[in-house]
Amino acid sequence: MSDNDPEDTPRNHLAFLALCGMAHSPDRALIDLLLSDDPICSSVRKKLADALTANGNNSGVRIEITKKGEVFSEIRSTYNLQRDTFIGRWVAKKVEVFGSKTKAVAAAAEHFSLSEKAIEKAVTYTVKMDAAIKGQKFPGVVDDQMALEISEHLYHARHVANEKARREGKKGIVEA
Repeated sequence: MSDNDPEDTPRNHLAFLALCGMAHSPDRALIDLLLSDDPICSSVRKKLADALTANGNNSGVRIEITKKGEVFSEIRSTYNLQRDTFIGRWVAKKVEVFGSKTKAVAAAAEHFSLSEKAIEKAVTYTVKMDAAIKGQKFPGVVDDQMALEISEHLYHARHVANEKARREGKKGIVEA
């Protein structure tokens, strides 16, 4: 902390001490600063980043963010499948541009900052899904795009339910 730092407020000072492990209630000091209108000074910002990354430079506390709950896991899984579908379709369009699946996968890996293996997995999932949902119709749904989106959503939901059942050692609902 610097005497010349205009953002150095009492709350920043307490948060800095908390992040150095020198506060009785570090969580309270951090919460007070984060909920206040005070700007967060650069030294507190750095200590907070150190505490979150636990990169070895932190001589104080370590903050670990955890994700809990089955619902969150299922939502995240569905999101990942939607992302994979987007990537799979992106690669299909790039195959037409590059004339090669290998080049399209490499371009996708660079574009999405993922490994080529992850891109291949997304492509495989999308191809399998497209084959399974091809031509599905729903009573009262006349819009082809809406029917496609409903089919994709149902396919993702079945896939997530089947993965959960497999983890629990049970038989899946319906093969996706």
